Amino acid sequence: LTAVACTYPLDTVRARMALQLETGAATAYRGVGDALFTITKEEGITALYRGIFATMLGVTPYAGLKFGTYEIMKKSMREWLHVDEKDLPAWMRVAAGSAAGLFALTFVYPFDVVRRRYQTHKGGARYPSVFAALTTILREEGISRGLYRGLSLNYIKTLPNVAIYMS
Repeated sequence: LTAVACTYPLDTVRARMALQLETGAATAYRGVGDALFTITKEEGITALYRGIFATMLGVTPYAGLKFGTYEIMKKSMREWLHVDEKDLPAWMRVAAGSAAGLFALTFVYPFDVVRRRYQTHKGGARYPSVFAALTTILREEGISRGLYRGLSLNYIKTLPNVAIYMS
């Protein structure tokens, strides 16, 4: 959680700069330093941390689900093969890690959508709370085009990372 708090302003800048490229936004940041300075000057330092609560709400369940699912899957595979953990084939560890990471990501992904909405919205808070954001996005945009928009790309990004990390 400390690492998230320390690096969050950079994530906000990354999101804003990506949006700038996609939409040709009126505010053009010349680089990371310029973006940090401009956002702080125009919107205040808190704008750099907008949406951090949604991120914090997703970090702990993600880690718990990922590690818990990984251990359950490894145990099931060991019992199925009748082997000790040290004898579990590497490809099965990779498969268990991949599945665990994707399961956890799927569960917490709506918090990531809310985080991005908070980060890229200029001005005051668009939603009064994370819960209000989740319910508004669900009501106005639905599940697949709202709460889970972009999930498939995150699967592609996450799959190799979590497979290697967990195995």
